[in-house]
Amino acid sequence: MTLVQTLLTPTGVLQVSDRQLTFPSGKAFESPANKVVIWCEHMVVGFSGMAFTDSAGQCTISEWIVHKLRGARTVEDAAQSLVLGGNELMAGRDDDELGKLTMILAGAPPGINRNLLYRISNVAHPAQPAQRYFDVKIMHVPLRQGEYRYHTAGVLINPVYQQSYEKELAGIHSNFGANHAAKSMVALQRRVREAELAEKLGSRVGREAMVVWLPAVAESKSVVFIATGTESADIDERWAMYSFIDAYTFSQVRFEPHFVCADAVRIAHLSG
Repeated sequence: MTLVQTLLTPTGVLQVSDRQLTFPSGKAFESPANKVVIWCEHMVVGFSGMAFTDSAGQCTISEWIVHKLRGARTVEDAAQSLVLGGNELMAGRDDDELGKLTMILAGAPPGINRNLLYRISNVAHPAQPAQRYFDVKIMHVPLRQGEYRYHTAGVLINPVYQQSYEKELAGIHSNFGANHAAKSMVALQRRVREAELAEKLGSRVGREAMVVWLPAVAESKSVVFIATGTESADIDERWAMYSFIDAYTFSQVRFEPHFVCADAVRIAHLSG
């Protein structure tokens, strides 16, 4: 992923990310190996930056995140596991071998009554070099009180525009629902791509998108690792929805994320 957008809403979390992977050669391509991770049904993990843990490109960051979250029992455990894992990943590398990596852990775990976003990163600003150690920044909104927070990772968005767009997305979601908000976020992703291409920057932002909607729930349910069906292109805000949006439409194709909760793991097929 090269651009990750996350919207914390009063009723759940909406995350939109592209499906590009940056390979060790430096080139970026659309890849089905790029997967978001769902932790314990209630939180999504998207990432931006380095896509593989090794120079040979054998282990994707998606699967690495799954293994680091295995055994985490609380949100704090999950965030700390990613921080320590990131530090270990950079340990022993020369400064010029450090890779940028930003992970966004977002959702509303049962019993907290807040929508949370943890930004776990070794880069403070997209234009700055990668650091050896990861830190955490947290934002949150209370549930069912009309507050929204919008966050982007991977590509620098003008802060003034981002603040204005947060208000725009709040209006779209409150009046028309998550489906329309997701369409707007996918459209923004594609505008960012076109703007970079127009400036001959060789944009690494893709046109394809992954859309995840996770509703806030009052209490924990049994863990069922099932991706949503294909009956409708619309997001039903009562249920978790995982939608793959192809390059030129808002399609109804669903994708299968990786799932992890406690010691249970399900790695999605590349074709999913």
